[in-house]
Amino acid sequence: MISKRIHCEPINDNYGRLANYIQDAEAPHRNFKKTAEYIADIEGEGEKVLHQWHAGCEADDYALAITEVQATQALNTRSTKEKTYHLLISFRPEDDHKLTPEVMEEIEKEFAEALGFQEHQRHCGAHQNTNNLHIHVAYNMIHPLTLNRREPYRDYLIRDTVCRSLEKRFGLAIDNGREPGSFPKRKNEKAQAVEAHTQQESFDGYCQRHKEELLGSIQQANDWQEVHDVLSRRGLTIKLHGNGCVIKDRHGKHAIKASSLDPSLSKGALTKRLGAYQAPQSKLQQATKELSRFEARPLQKNPERGGLWLQFNQAQKKRQQALNDIERRHKTKSARLQDEAATALATIEATTQNDADKEKYRVKHRKETSRQLKALERERKREIAEVRKQHPHPTWTGYLKDQAKTGNEIALAILRSTKEEVQPENSSHQQLEPINQDMRTQFDAVMKEKQHKLDEIDKAQRIETASCQLKWQKHRSGVDKLIKSDKFNLLSGIARKERSELRDIHAKYKLELKAIEKSYPFTTIHEYTLHIQRPIGLNTGKTETYEQQTESARRAAFRAEWQAKRDAIRSKPGLTTPDRRRLMAVSRFEQLATEESSFPQLRRAKIFSGFRYTVDAQGTVIVTLASGAILRDSGNELTFSRHPEAEEAARHIGRMKFGRFTTVDGGVMRSACFRANFFAQKESPKDALGAELAALRAELPTAFSSREKLVKKTISTLLKLDELSDAQRASFISAHRKWLKDELATCPATDKDMWAARFSNFQSFAYARSRTESVSR
Repeated sequence: MISKRIHCEPINDNYGRLANYIQDAEAPHRNFKKTAEYIADIEGEGEKVLHQWHAGCEADDYALAITEVQATQALNTRSTKEKTYHLLISFRPEDDHKLTPEVMEEIEKEFAEALGFQEHQRHCGAHQNTNNLHIHVAYNMIHPLTLNRREPYRDYLIRDTVCRSLEKRFGLAIDNGREPGSFPKRKNEKAQAVEAHTQQESFDGYCQRHKEELLGSIQQANDWQEVHDVLSRRGLTIKLHGNGCVIKDRHGKHAIKASSLDPSLSKGALTKRLGAYQAPQSKLQQATKELSRFEARPLQKNPERGGLWLQFNQAQKKRQQALNDIERRHKTKSARLQDEAATALATIEATTQNDADKEKYRVKHRKETSRQLKALERERKREIAEVRKQHPHPTWTGYLKDQAKTGNEIALAILRSTKEEVQPENSSHQQLEPINQDMRTQFDAVMKEKQHKLDEIDKAQRIETASCQLKWQKHRSGVDKLIKSDKFNLLSGIARKERSELRDIHAKYKLELKAIEKSYPFTTIHEYTLHIQRPIGLNTGKTETYEQQTESARRAAFRAEWQAKRDAIRSKPGLTTPDRRRLMAVSRFEQLATEESSFPQLRRAKIFSGFRYTVDAQGTVIVTLASGAILRDSGNELTFSRHPEAEEAARHIGRMKFGRFTTVDGGVMRSACFRANFFAQKESPKDALGAELAALRAELPTAFSSREKLVKKTISTLLKLDELSDAQRASFISAHRKWLKDELATCPATDKDMWAARFSNFQSFAYARSRTESVSR
């Protein structure tokens, strides 16, 4: 778990807004646009408020308690700082099932006591509308009795201590953080946040990477010029700033406090050893050979894979060049406009003699100039928005996430390679890269054509909708002259007709959108590749065969087709074997969603239809079902939320992803891979029985309902063999031995050794059991 204080400027401090945001308030409380969009869950329809509570208030009602807090804050007229402390506590996905309402309230209570807010009023809520379950807490920093404002000193140290303590107390996943007693004096948390968000090296990180080299050379320097030479080799320089020194990027605006890199680089330490500061000599500094410079390179291993880093840099250069051109044009137009305004004002002063007329013309001139400047600013913002729409990825992480969403497995592999080395491509793969690039260019062109058609439909729908609304707005004009009852009846009739017409417009364009989707039945480059490689005359023959097939045969053919798609993904050049095994997540969900629409007689509920997915900075595929259930596929494990449909969805996905044998710990599903040696060389019948029971229990998390009942019955029978009669026991052992033998005969070749060892293990258990019974008789 991690915690964070979300700072707010005093002018924006609003306890009521924050508390309503935590509560998921109704429309009347949505006074601010951003808060309203978040509360309405516009971008992420999912599980929102799981649990809410408040403490320290006299009122039992949540809304009434908000009014109580606002009244308490109003009584403190001395403080000019913010009066609300917004705390965010975020948890790992695997901890979701451990976080009961009681546990969450206890966690908040621990933070309140540690921060000194145990007697203060607060409103709390647990949300799950993002990738991680998290708790928002709004603390009133004004004590309800003393009316004094409390500001926790170095609260980040306190919060980290509480996090480590609570992780051990409740058995939560351990996150990276400060351990008690090992707190550094200085730490650039802002730089770490930037690196976590962009997955690119910050300027502070660049300096830290070359810290030992720089310190070793600077400590041997005899004057300031030698210090400048050492730093210039890495594209850096040191300058005075205020009462201290900063290390600055020679080719940009980035800078850090020199003493934050090391205390020996402070202004006092350097001037004491080298004398008063001396600026670098430009000619000598230019002659110094530069070994490297700060470039904000990616943090992932081998980021050059597939040329994505090069493509991102090219896109960034185009984006920055376009933005610079806009700023240059805006400055030119603004300067010209101000010159014209000054000339016009001088003309007014020179030609008008009456002071009253002069003032009238001045006011008119100022309004016109202001109007033109505002129009110019609106034009600038519109052009900037257009450039950002054309180049929507200001960060490397955002570019990779967008590429991963469109089916680029290399981008997904890079996202997942932050903490592990991703192997480079083989030379044979590099030879195939031009062909792959041509295919991607063709795919991008087709998708651009599809998007253009969708935009045209959207534009036409908006125009027709606006025309409809304008038409009915004209009908509403003049109703104020009517009496109240006639006015109400007329407006109600107009509203009904308007809604009916708008529904018809929406239905018409919905059909057009479906036609577009049918014309472009692919969303990823792999689906597009399969689509264009499919023989032209395949559809007619396939339809005839399809009608002649049974339901089970059709489903088998359907699954075989999707397996072929995944095989195409696995054969994608440029990926290592470990990468390929983790890049099937979205195709599994697509298969199950398509299966639900293609087979109406399907027994299971339609839980996968309408799913949405995204990819985070670590390469985890986060899927949100239409019901709000959330599943996360991180490659080696599948995490599901506490939503009723989440576990059912995980059952189907887990069987496709991990196979028959899995383990579930809370909300985390992992593969339970059995080897032949797991069943071999058991010293006692008890160990042999334990191995068989373990294999049976590993089937339960992903077993279908009929198989689940049978497995549970088998486990129950194995546990109470002693209570059965001799005939029942012999019949059960014989039947289970026959089932194991049949599985051995039909299992894949790769699992033969495991099933053979399992069959032999149960044979030895049955033999030892029969010998024991013979001796006892």
